[in-house]
Amino acid sequence: YFQKENINTADSTGEFLITLMSSFAEEESRSISENVTWAVRHRYAQGIYYLPGRLLGYTHNRGGEIQVDEVGARVVRFIYLLALSGKSSTDICRILMDYSVFSPGQRQRWEPATVRSILTNEKYTGNALLQKTFVRDHLSKRQVANKGELPQYYATETHPAIIDEATFEAAQEIVRQHAERRRDCARPQRSEFTTKI
Repeated sequence: YFQKENINTADSTGEFLITLMSSFAEEESRSISENVTWAVRHRYAQGIYYLPGRLLGYTHNRGGEIQVDEVGARVVRFIYLLALSGKSSTDICRILMDYSVFSPGQRQRWEPATVRSILTNEKYTGNALLQKTFVRDHLSKRQVANKGELPQYYATETHPAIIDEATFEAAQEIVRQHAERRRDCARPQRSEFTTKI
């Protein structure tokens, strides 16, 4: 028995009222989700962007403006320098852990995926690709990668840059080469005896 709503679930009308109220609540949730999604996409279309709270090398001042955190920025530049010298993401992780550099999550352990994320994040150039991910539906709230389902926006000079665009592009080429090598190594080698046994 729900005292506030005066509904008794043992009664058939109570069950109907609960079903009715839950459908109202779901519709309200959907409406709020659509309004928030529209507002975010409208801001993206205008090039208005808010940097996430935890991005290595950046911080927010008291006024909410994005500024470079020089300690983190040095780590980011070091990662790009190592990548441009030909080091793989696994090698970079080992080097960072040897120097006792903390990861963005303030842990001593670095993961290759974290290094690759830093190397492929255009935000370090002072620009931002907006709407890389989106929430598919309001019930699951699960974010999925935007592979052309929605428009993406590229906002330039949204915040101070840590690395220049030429360095970023050179790093992208090296990341692509390492990814191709990983794919080639993961591909099984075929011989005349493959699938015979």
